[in-house]
Amino acid sequence: MLPLRGGKPFRILSENLGDYRILICRGDKRPTGELYAFSLRQPIPSVPES
Repeated sequence: MLPLRGGKPFRILSENLGDYRILICRGDKRPTGELYAFSLRQPIPSVPES
């Protein structure tokens, strides 16, 4: 899977989401997803396997 490198980000109705975001949409729970936000100085958050 290739990372998103261009285009417009998804519209998210929230503030203070940090510099980077990871959106995970699991196949059995689509279209609902999990959003993990973090800033440049924070480590990438751990993502549970399920």
